[in-house]
Amino acid sequence: MKILKLSLLGIILFVLASCSNDFLNINDTTTEKLENISFNTYNEHFEATLEINSMTSKQTLELWESMNIGLEISPKSSGGDPNTYSDLRYQIVRRGESFTTTPDSGPEIHPCHNNKNCLRKPMQPGEWDIRAIIVYPDTSEFGAQTVYSNIVEVDVLYPDIDNILSHHDIKTAMDSIWDASIDNADSTGHREFGFAAYAVVDHTGTVEYVAKMAPPGTKVSCPSRAKVNVPFDPDYPTYNANGGWFVIAWFHTHPPHTWCEGCRDTEPSDEDEAISNDRKMPGVLLDFPQNEVCTDHSVDVGYKEIKIGSATRRTYTDFGNIP
Repeated sequence: MKILKLSLLGIILFVLASCSNDFLNINDTTTEKLENISFNTYNEHFEATLEINSMTSKQTLELWESMNIGLEISPKSSGGDPNTYSDLRYQIVRRGESFTTTPDSGPEIHPCHNNKNCLRKPMQPGEWDIRAIIVYPDTSEFGAQTVYSNIVEVDVLYPDIDNILSHHDIKTAMDSIWDASIDNADSTGHREFGFAAYAVVDHTGTVEYVAKMAPPGTKVSCPSRAKVNVPFDPDYPTYNANGGWFVIAWFHTHPPHTWCEGCRDTEPSDEDEAISNDRKMPGVLLDFPQNEVCTDHSVDVGYKEIKIGSATRRTYTDFGNIP
């Protein structure tokens, strides 16, 4: 009985010794791995102040105005060189959306990468939040650190309708759809024509206006009311640092009433108003200059421009969610 107890005790001691050795081996390995991990600290030694056009407050800019980005990085306490960062980027998101916590993982103003002072055009209309993210490597004076600046709000306006109407190419497009509306009206029926106007921004920030013609509306006879569907290409859901196409207005005609009975007014329809209001986009109706047109009226009197909806549009609209 004593021999059995001694043998059992020996086994227990052997197992415990083995476990202790395994535990020590694991601990050594873990210590080795921990030594290779860089622990990031946030805003511990440096702080950054972002200014746009020398201000930290909200900016409202036209699409063609300058956006002068300036960043100041300073130590929170005495000592330390704030210019030893390894990466500096400017993140940009639509108002109300969240920034990513790491660089190069979300929309950025790429041409300003690693530049504390950068002159850019806004490139894309909409309501934006901008901040800087600065990364210091583990080899820097204070070790790895990520610093975030303050956020500056920038509202980049869609062009107002008067500015759009003054553009030569838009005026040419208006003349074109009006002439088509006159030429396609006769005793057999009439149809409407239209186009969408776009601001086209190239990589330098230069802004041009372009008209994209809509398919002609279906030809209908009186008393049916003609319609035209003016489709729009949606804005980019996230910031595009290289510019692109951005829809800014829509245009359409009302056809002659010469071959129809009675009279009609020369005002936008309720449906015209609804399109502009729902899409937060200015529209322009081309119709005859008089307040109403009646049977046998002349078509050789030109047209008037009637503005529909708001003159400016500031908010991004997801056209995919609007019928």
